[in-house]
Amino acid sequence: MNNKDFSGLDKVFRFTFTQNMKNKSSMVILLVFLTLSVISLPVASIIYDKVSSSRSDVKVIYLKNETSIDIRTEDFKSVNPAYKDIEIIRSQADLDSLFTKMAEDKRPGIVIDVVSDPGTFTYNFAAYKTGDSSLSDTDISKLTKALSDTFDRARFAVMGVSDEQIQLFSSGYSVKVSTLEQILDSGKTDSGIESAITTVYDLVLMMLVLFSVTGIITGILTEKSSKVIESLIISVRPLALLGGKILSAMCYTLLNMFVIGAGLFISYQINGIMFGSRSIQEIVDSAGLRDVVSRMDFLSVVVLIVSCILGFLIFSMIAGLSGAACSSTEDLNEASIAISLCLILGVYISMAVNLVNNFGFSVFAYLFPCSSPFIIPVNYILGKTGMPVVLLSWMIQIIIIAALFVFSSRVYRSLIIHSGNRVKIRQMLQMSKSNEN
Repeated sequence: MNNKDFSGLDKVFRFTFTQNMKNKSSMVILLVFLTLSVISLPVASIIYDKVSSSRSDVKVIYLKNETSIDIRTEDFKSVNPAYKDIEIIRSQADLDSLFTKMAEDKRPGIVIDVVSDPGTFTYNFAAYKTGDSSLSDTDISKLTKALSDTFDRARFAVMGVSDEQIQLFSSGYSVKVSTLEQILDSGKTDSGIESAITTVYDLVLMMLVLFSVTGIITGILTEKSSKVIESLIISVRPLALLGGKILSAMCYTLLNMFVIGAGLFISYQINGIMFGSRSIQEIVDSAGLRDVVSRMDFLSVVVLIVSCILGFLIFSMIAGLSGAACSSTEDLNEASIAISLCLILGVYISMAVNLVNNFGFSVFAYLFPCSSPFIIPVNYILGKTGMPVVLLSWMIQIIIIAALFVFSSRVYRSLIIHSGNRVKIRQMLQMSKSNEN
């Protein structure tokens, strides 16, 4: 393999990339990624706001407090921001009169009666709604609980008990049995969050790589079927033909990643206008991702990009050889399934690392070329592996990429002019050996 083997690579790259961008399905994929990334943060904020605030349908509470403890309206509304618009009307009228007032009000409301039982030294909260009310029992229970919590703080305050003291004697306790390793790892991110981050990253990367390698296989087979490739190899070296297609697919993948990044930036700006920057911070905190975000630095981004590129090159080289070995659409299905199984294997091994928690298996996953691109970036950012392991993994992948290029330089010409049954791995090895010199 020498520089002449890549003669014409730039021409193949420009032609293939232009064809990809003219392809309607490619443009649809870009638009889908852009749309999903743009709406992601506002949708997440809307869901978070709905889940966290659980806005109540109750608009008015008729409160009959038959105790000496004052329930302050501002204290009740501070329990949950969703209750800030609820009006509290205090009255000592009988329940029938309160029901009449509530019926005349027309707003969705409830009556809450607070009474004390001197015999048992307890306080009872009774909530009432009209028979035709559409208010849910769950909503009313939450409101009543919030009101009773406010009542408890008020009666403790009467006795001079501070909020800290209330929290001290009302807090429960739990018993947890841990190993020494778990104690030493206690400062690390929660394993459930780790698994979620790994899963999301793996699936996104697998989808991007799968789109690209499928395009490589399909493009090569299409050119073989139309005999275009036979005229191309007259002016273009076979390895340049493969390299141009791989670079084109890589650029398309990077374009997808850029579109996703740009969409997230736009999404962040839109979310800031709609909900303010604090909403993102609240989502990050509630999801337990603050520690992960704090670990993201320039070196982490470099590890992420380099690992993705190396992994992409390996899968693309395999896809290029698989596509060149095909001669029909039936062969195409077999080649696509084979590369898909390699990707799925890498994803499953990556996901299993956090579940198995075995040192030997983790080392295997870090160094195995199929799984390394899926596990190395995430675990490096999470602080579960260091730079020496990352560099060793990269070294192994670079060696494999170089070996695949050398192997391709020996067999690719024979593969692209081959017709008939799909070329097996053993036949490729025989081609490589015969063309070694």
